Amino acid sequence: MHIARTGDDTSGLDWERTRKNGINTLAFRLPQHNTFFELDADCVGISERVDWRFNRQWTDLVARTGTSLFFSVAPHTMPADDERDLVESLRIASERPSHLRPLDWEHTDCPETWDEDADARDDGDGLRTVHYDWYDARGINYTTTPKRYISYLAFDE
Repeated sequence: MHIARTGDDTSGLDWERTRKNGINTLAFRLPQHNTFFELDADCVGISERVDWRFNRQWTDLVARTGTSLFFSVAPHTMPADDERDLVESLRIASERPSHLRPLDWEHTDCPETWDEDADARDDGDGLRTVHYDWYDARGINYTTTPKRYISYLAFDE
């Protein structure tokens, strides 16, 4: 089965971009997963500019949906506890024990409440509903610069 990148770039530089593009893509393209292609909502960009509290949740969600989990991080830059969280998410993604689906998708463009597929509940692993908190205390954090990734553009300013 082919993998299809289904959304715009997420970011290891700006959490709001990941929240808007990654979680939204995952939630609303998830019904197509393994129907037409293996879904790739884009990688988890791990850096010091994005709070691990958010990236930990993003990694966990991708792993638990059963979709393709990719991440990018500079070698030896993560604290040991964070690295253990990442390894655990990779284990979950490799085993694909459940397939979360969004429950509040009709009320938000960034679902926070996810539930297992009915088939996964028969396994008796105890997981039913997972709630993620995608927003910091300030709410949505819009960037003040309208530029995208200028370093990736082929022309000079």
